[in-house]
Amino acid sequence: MKAKDYAANYLKSDQKFENLVELGKSFLLEIETISNARNVKTVEGLIPICDELNKKWIRFAEIVNSKLPISNPVSYSGFKNLLSYASPELFKMWTSK
Repeated sequence: MKAKDYAANYLKSDQKFENLVELGKSFLLEIETISNARNVKTVEGLIPICDELNKKWIRFAEIVNSKLPISNPVSYSGFKNLLSYASPELFKMWTSK
């Protein structure tokens, strides 16, 4: 799914927090989906995927934050924060590249 599609779903939702949680799960699942599609065999091969998903998250946040009141913006570092919690080892490897 593209950033604009994630943003459209989020903006339509009445349950913003719950939608953001589901979106975070989707981003984490995309790591596996993309790595399988690209036949990634090493942990190092996940680094470009993390870069790609981080850019997608930032674009999602830009779209959402441009359309909603600034009082409660989506964090631009949301993917980084999510990955640091979900997979500290991958996060450390990714951020130390």
